[in-house]
Amino acid sequence: MLKMVAQHKEQEYGLHLLGIAMHVYADTFAHQGFAGVSHAVNRVEDLTSSEHDLLDRVMTTVASWGLSNTLPLGHGGALSFPDQPYASWRYTNGLGEDIERNNEEDFIRAANAMFQALLCYRSNDPTMNLGAQPNLTQEQQILLRKAFTEIRDEDGDVRHQQWLLLLSQGFFGFEPVELEFHTSGSKSWKEIARGKPNYGYDNQVTYEFTPEFLDSDWKHFHDALKTYRLELIRDVLPKYGICVA
Repeated sequence: MLKMVAQHKEQEYGLHLLGIAMHVYADTFAHQGFAGVSHAVNRVEDLTSSEHDLLDRVMTTVASWGLSNTLPLGHGGALSFPDQPYASWRYTNGLGEDIERNNEEDFIRAANAMFQALLCYRSNDPTMNLGAQPNLTQEQQILLRKAFTEIRDEDGDVRHQQWLLLLSQGFFGFEPVELEFHTSGSKSWKEIARGKPNYGYDNQVTYEFTPEFLDSDWKHFHDALKTYRLELIRDVLPKYGICVA
């Protein structure tokens, strides 16, 4: 998958595609042990955790959804546990296997692998030879662990803002950087790309095409999404015996 993404580096949507790939790559660590098909491996039973408040909320939801009697797709049976960096938890899957998860360790491994992948990308290595790249330093890992364990809000948007704050403060050892991303409103990629709406008959909304639309982040992001889906399904997954309809 990473090699596929590297082939598009010089395209206008190259960095957007890299961002999508990094999200997916991180999830391969966070969502390990679960499958994107209906399978017994996805069943979660006897779930326990030292995070009692989170556990209570998850178990209440599991009971209300009846997930213990179904085979949900992916990590649905574990709900938000795989995505909370600070959580440690245990469960028995539908194959009768006892699974113990330490998210902090999984997330550190994910961060290190992503770091190496990004170094490969920057150095124009189309083979994505991660092993040829250095690891995160101990100092960098300590800072990441601190962020993983201290940023504990269940709301992902809130956690995102807290990470952006750390970046703006230079917390991670490199120069402070001010980043922002708006999911909606006038500063969102979508609204910037479409421009001002025109209201016609019966309040029908239309947008006037401009050449700038073709070079907008919103257009590039959607080009990247379509490219990722097509090439992953057509070229990458069949190499591993996976055929997606």
